Amino acid sequence: MIEKARALIYERHSGQTRKGKKDPFTNHLEDVFEIARSLTENEIVLASAYLHDIVEDTDTTIEEIREMFGKEVADFVATETEDKRAEFDPEETWKIRKEEQLYHLKNNRNKDLYIIALSDKLANTNEMVKDYREMGDKLWERFNQKDPKEIAWYYNSMADIFRLELGDTKAFKELKNNIDFLFNK
Repeated sequence: MIEKARALIYERHSGQTRKGKKDPFTNHLEDVFEIARSLTENEIVLASAYLHDIVEDTDTTIEEIREMFGKEVADFVATETEDKRAEFDPEETWKIRKEEQLYHLKNNRNKDLYIIALSDKLANTNEMVKDYREMGDKLWERFNQKDPKEIAWYYNSMADIFRLELGDTKAFKELKNNIDFLFNK
């Protein structure tokens, strides 16, 4: 299942790069997978870690994921998928999308789901810390939300949720360190 998920992300995310960078998007997905693997051996969770952005960022549907990987993987991917509201500018919908994501996580208290989401946020903040050290505050210009205070609200809110199930893990502590470095100065 894991190799099938990995093959699919390389097929469907082919040619995509990280926001404001030249790095292949699949690098992020590999990072998320490795972090998740440090927290669990559950194949469903690990496949979902690879696939967490596939519906949001490609033309792949939840139905395809359900057919290929089963209901549990599809449910995890669906929970991690933002409604981007294509009819609006991403800047306009940023706050509501993040509020919806926080709502779904709070109301679906599930350690496996939290592993996937924490792995994604840790991979993101690892990259942000590296880039912030090189770019300073210019980093925020590449995001849909350019106000670091708003981004801080989002990541601190995520950490508050993850603390419930994963607060004693190395990955959570690394996330908190990254958040503190980036925002809680």
